Amino acid sequence: MNRDTPHVAGAPAVGQAQSDRLAAAVASRDNQPSRRLEGPVQTPLMWRDEWCMGIPALDADHRRLVTLVNALLASQPGARHDRGRTGDGLEQNTAQSEPLARFEALLSHLRHHFEREEAIMLSIDYDDFQTHKCEHSLQLAELTELHRQVVREHGDAFGQESLQWVKQWCFDHFVAEDRRLARAYAEATRP
Repeated sequence: MNRDTPHVAGAPAVGQAQSDRLAAAVASRDNQPSRRLEGPVQTPLMWRDEWCMGIPALDADHRRLVTLVNALLASQPGARHDRGRTGDGLEQNTAQSEPLARFEALLSHLRHHFEREEAIMLSIDYDDFQTHKCEHSLQLAELTELHRQVVREHGDAFGQESLQWVKQWCFDHFVAEDRRLARAYAEATRP
């Protein structure tokens, strides 16, 4: 899967499942309109309170996800460093930027975040658990493949299209995909 190669007609789009089993798992995501992020790829994501789910542990995870994505964006050659921050007040040390290390930190955080999210889904007997869990597996597989591709082809620099994909994925993750879970959690925990 090459995020720097233009989409080939007939090939699955980025984020689209290749097997029938997973195709159903992502159908709900593909049918929802995705809001596109505006601006250059290196422009940091800025946390918005409307992204909160009302689940403190997951909201903290999502804020950390924004920080990690912004650190990855800032570690790239030619990144805009005029703000000097990664989105949550952490100073950016551009002299020690290591894109692969930052991407690996992002992957590690996502693994733990998905485990927490899945535990919460199980605790409320979430009706869409299997589909959402499949989506997590697919996302981790795509991000792991991107990591392998960067190591194989670029050493440690991510292409602009890959960075935009990671940034858009992060945005979509808590703006679109987790909204249904937030509603189900609020309903299940209502006194």
